[in-house]
Amino acid sequence: MYKKIFIITLVFAMSLTLVGCKKEYVIETCEITGEVDFPENEIDYDLLSEVIYTIEGTHYTLPTRETLIKGAIEGVISSLDDPYSKYFNSEDFSDYETFFNESYIGLGISIETIDEVFVVREIIKGSPAELGGLLYNDVIVSINGVSVLDKSYSEMSDLLPVDVGEVVEFSVIRSGIENIHDVSVTVGIVFHPSVSYSVIERGNELIGYINVRKFGNLTATLFLDALNDLEDKGIDSLVIDLRGNPGGKLEATILMLRRLLVYSYDPMFRISSEAYGEVYNYFYFGTLTEPKDYDIVTLVNERSASASEIFASAMQEHGGYTILGVTTYGKGVGQNSTELIESEGDTLRLTTGTWYTAEGNWIHGIGVIPNIIQELNRYEEAYEVFLLNGEVIKYDTVGERVANIQVVLNLMGYTVRTDGYYDLATKEAVMEIQASHSLTVTGNLDRNSLDIINEALSDYQNNVDNDSQLQAAIDYLTGN
Repeated sequence: MYKKIFIITLVFAMSLTLVGCKKEYVIETCEITGEVDFPENEIDYDLLSEVIYTIEGTHYTLPTRETLIKGAIEGVISSLDDPYSKYFNSEDFSDYETFFNESYIGLGISIETIDEVFVVREIIKGSPAELGGLLYNDVIVSINGVSVLDKSYSEMSDLLPVDVGEVVEFSVIRSGIENIHDVSVTVGIVFHPSVSYSVIERGNELIGYINVRKFGNLTATLFLDALNDLEDKGIDSLVIDLRGNPGGKLEATILMLRRLLVYSYDPMFRISSEAYGEVYNYFYFGTLTEPKDYDIVTLVNERSASASEIFASAMQEHGGYTILGVTTYGKGVGQNSTELIESEGDTLRLTTGTWYTAEGNWIHGIGVIPNIIQELNRYEEAYEVFLLNGEVIKYDTVGERVANIQVVLNLMGYTVRTDGYYDLATKEAVMEIQASHSLTVTGNLDRNSLDIINEALSDYQNNVDNDSQLQAAIDYLTGN
């Protein structure tokens, strides 16, 4: 027999008594410590040691014991068939925790794969990328002299340095510049707050708008500051935007919900977990004595996950507020991190609990279904097309890219088919664009012609008035 000492940090609320810890109306943390007996005959360490020893001593590649132990750990975790459980070494866990901060070391850009190339889609204000001269819609051709045109996204990301002061040399294709353009960016500190907010005026009504990108270490503080400021401004209603929010810290979610939802005997949500044979249920309650004096809509989409879904479901089922958008990701499990004793700094992050909505629903693999389904329109879903190395899309051809371009041509006021066949009407629309912008009129789509079409799409998609989901929320709140 041998013993393993364990420490579990639990978060609980409202009259939940556990191991002598009890708090009412206030969320607290309580550490549970103990020892667990593991009978040696139930865990065959001798067999595992024998396998590792034999491989280490006889395999022709002469693997190190450290490599074999790491492989064994990865194999154990892989056997769980759980994409959310992971073993972190100290460096990787430090990088992981950086996600929850309001700043990080990097470039300050978002790169997306669009039309099979890497395109700069966001540049954070004041970031190294902005200072270095990268622009929205730059197509990345190479990084530090290494072509990325045939790379996967992860391979491209691996080329980006991560230490402050390192210089990244980008070669990009840029609208309006014929040749490849070089940009140097120095890695630095990027400030990117998890919360932003504004006031939207619609007639005589003031609609507060709060965007929450993630649930990080300071998100609750920033959110509550924003909420207080908006309430001081006298808002008539509120939109909370969780679209694209992957989740994060449960503590932040709880603190935010407690400022929005009333206390009742029914919890906002419940978490159930098991630790070494003991089952624990944690119930989380609102704290307001009466509802807000304004209506609230929460925006979600298919990339709203985990803590975002806890928040949205609580607003919907406990608060009776409206959720608008499309069905969320569907992550109904949560993870805890345990720092390992045998390897200082290493951390095991395991799925240890399932969570349930106010009405007892488990949304795992299902998602939170909005009260009002609002799909994106075809112009919001369209993407920009990029041509490289003198490529031309010609008349009388068929393809998905042509269909996408035809959608944008309709946005620009032309009436053309959208099935992907490059017909005469499509050619005539392209010729008119070329003529009106003093380009060589061919009727075929080259890079210069596409720059104009891409710009029209970008202008549309970056105009908040064309955000169909946000506008639907505003219409709902104002009774239009």
